Formats: sequence, C-alpha cells, structure tokens
Amino acid sequence: TNICVLLQNCAPMMLQTCHCILVGLVILQFTTAGAATTTAAATTTAAATSTAGATTTAAATTTAAATTTGATTTTAAGANSTTVAGATANTTAAAAATTVVKTTATVSVPDCATAKNMSQDAAVKKAFEKTLATSTGVPEEKVECKLTHKCTSRRLQAEMFDSKRRKLASASVQAAYEITVPPGKTAAGVSNSITSTPKNTFQASLKNNLATTSFRYTNVTVTDISTPSTFSQPSSALTGYTCYEGQGCYFKPYLQDGTHFVIDSITAMTLATCGQRCSSHAGCEAFEHSSDGLHGQATCAFWKGGACNIPGGSPLSFVTGVAKLRTCEKKGGKRSTLTFTTSKCQRQSILGVVSALIWAFLISVVTG
Repeated sequence: TNICVLLQNCAPMMLQTCHCILVGLVILQFTTAGAATTTAAATTTAAATSTAGATTTAAATTTAAATTTGATTTTAAGANSTTVAGATANTTAAAAATTVVKTTATVSVPDCATAKNMSQDAAVKKAFEKTLATSTGVPEEKVECKLTHKCTSRRLQAEMFDSKRRKLASASVQAAYEITVPPGKTAAGVSNSITSTPKNTFQASLKNNLATTSFRYTNVTVTDISTPSTFSQPSSALTGYTCYEGQGCYFKPYLQDGTHFVIDSITAMTLATCGQRCSSHAGCEAFEHSSDGLHGQATCAFWKGGACNIPGGSPLSFVTGVAKLRTCEKKGGKRSTLTFTTSKCQRQSILGVVSALIWAFLISVVTG
C-alpha cells in the first residue's frame, strides 16, 4: 500500500527521485534478508561441526566455550571444529558389563502386505518377545526384539517361457532378538534354551501369543531360529533405555535448531547423567553419548523428531564400530516421522526475493 501511494504521488519531474527511492528499498530488502541468514549461521555452535552451510567463526567457538566448566577448555580448530582439552579427565570408571544373547527368528506369512503390517505392529512385537521369554525362562522386560519384513519374488520354472508369467511371493517377518541375561541366569543357559526349543514348539507359542492381536487368524510358520551369539556391553545403568554400543549418526544432514537434535553438553559426563537429562528434556526420543568418539570430543546430544532412528533401520549418516560411542533409545517409545522443513531465515530470504521482483516490475511499469 505504501508503495502504491508513493507511486501515485510521484510527479513526472520527480520520477527519477522516486525511482532512486524504490531501488534503495530493493537493496535494503536484500541486505536485511542476507543479515537474517548470517545471523542464523553465527548462532551455530562449534559443537555442531557438521551443520551444512554454516560458517562458524572463532568468535562463535569462544561463545560455545562458555558452556564448559572445570578444566575443560575450548579452542578454535580451523573454521568449524572444536577441540576439548582434558575432557576425559572427569570421566568416571566404566560401569560393569552386561551379557547379551542375540538370535533371529524367521517366520513366513501369507503375503507381503501381511509381513509389512506385522513388522510395524506393537502388539505383534510384544507377542514375539513374550514367545522367546517363555522359551528361555527370562523375564519379558529382559527381551527386546526388532521386527523387519522381507518380501522376495520368484518365477515358476515351468512357466518361464509362458507369455503370462506368474510370480510367487515369499514373505516373512524377521525378529532380531537381544536378551539381557538376568541375575540367576547364564549366557550359556539362555543359549541352550534357544537351541533346544523345537521350531514347532516356538511356532505354537507364537500363535498363542498372537491370538490377542489383529493377526490371530494369520497363518505363521517358523522357518528358522539362528544359532545364538553372546557378547558383552557396558551397562547403561538406565531404566527404560536400550543402548547401541559403537553406533550413532553424524549431525550434518539434520537440523540443529531443536528440530532434529540438541547438543546438551560438550563436557564429559557419565552415560547415566546424559540419560537422565534426556528423560527430563521435552521431545528427547534418544540420546547419544560419547566420551571422545564420533565427534572428536565429549558429547551428550539429544535426538528429536525421528532423527538417527537406529531401531527403524538405516538412518541418515549412520555409523557403527565407533569406540566410546553409544546411542540409547527409550524402550517402548514411539519415534516421530523424520521431516525437513524450511527454516525461518530461509523463508524470509525467499519472501525478500519475491518482494524485490514485485518492486522491479512496478518500477518498469512506471518508467514505461
């Protein structure tokens, strides 16, 4: 409206002056949009070393250093990294290790759609866990499984040269189990219980447990139960979390503005302390703890908005086999759907360009 009034009031002799004012407004708009983008980049902390497009300055790194305490110091390392000196000095002794037994059960189902739906059903997951708990004599809360589905197609050999070739689909649900060996049990005893359970016995128990789900009439056949394997992992000393040793995600593809992750601290702390902070932080779906592993420094970070969903399978920038790194997921917690949205600064910049184009069009109309 202000632009229209300005254009109406411009007399022919003042046309050049009016033109200059409008050009000035265009330049001011672009400058403001650029400033907004620069401000967003400047607020990126040094800990988020992989934020795409961010220009982290030494001054910004010094600001991040203000969050550290004790003997921990932060220094600029290049343009976008932070080196923490003495961060491991306060690390407490490692917690006692827990013993975990792993095995996988493969169950064939009638079709691919059924396999997919079963693998995503919480009640079915519970039925699978209860089945193995019964077979091993281990409490249900000590049994955790991840369900996935597999669907492959094969042609009937007899119809290989038929113009109307028919395909048969082989659909199955796979349950990857992790059993935390409880007091009073041994890994050898749990493993022996698994290997000594016949497949038809496991199958009958599974069908009985599925009776309370929407798949109670689904025909299921246990085709394989893998040989159990045993390994030790440091105890998280946390109730309600499942921790993945040596696994995590790089920050780079995710949004640091609280949408996908929050760096709670770059000061060394115990796994339990990081977990307690996640529990009290709104929106924290999982946390990543590193004494000096993946990100080159001590890190306690919270994953939000479906980011780094390890149980979901193949998250963005996933890494494994990293020493001193653990990602812990809330047991029974529902993960959000990962989405990427345009930031506020980006929206302002886009609006600024659109406004500039409108002004340029008005100028061309006035000047004829």
